[in-house]
Amino acid sequence: MFIKTFGASYGFYFKYIYSTDNLTAVWPEITDGLKKVDTLLAKRRANNRYLSGESLPGLVDYAIWPFIERLPQIIDLAGHNSTDYLAKELPNVADYRQQLLADPTVQKVSLPYETILAFTREYKNTFYYMQSNDIYAFQRP
Repeated sequence: MFIKTFGASYGFYFKYIYSTDNLTAVWPEITDGLKKVDTLLAKRRANNRYLSGESLPGLVDYAIWPFIERLPQIIDLAGHNSTDYLAKELPNVADYRQQLLADPTVQKVSLPYETILAFTREYKNTFYYMQSNDIYAFQRP
């Protein structure tokens, strides 16, 4: 159930962030998925800092970090303030994100928010396709 919920939520990230021009139009569907993730995190973490326990993050924590890392981006691109939104609407995700950000391993692999946002904006405006071993890129009209 846990992997299924996160998998579906991560899928919506790519579905909407890269193929939808107006995220506010699909925001209700996005928030449904995010609230499920928040509820599931609260249940699975119980009173622990991480999904893997209290002391250190484990494989499952590191596996879902890319999704958690990019959540502020989709929230901001939909026209919300991610800091405020996470604190008010997704408090378990916000706390879990802060716990992971304090981990030295996560710090080593995390990208600055502006870097992720710039990549996403460029990617959204570019159409990529692969033929054989060549990748072609075209600017969207």
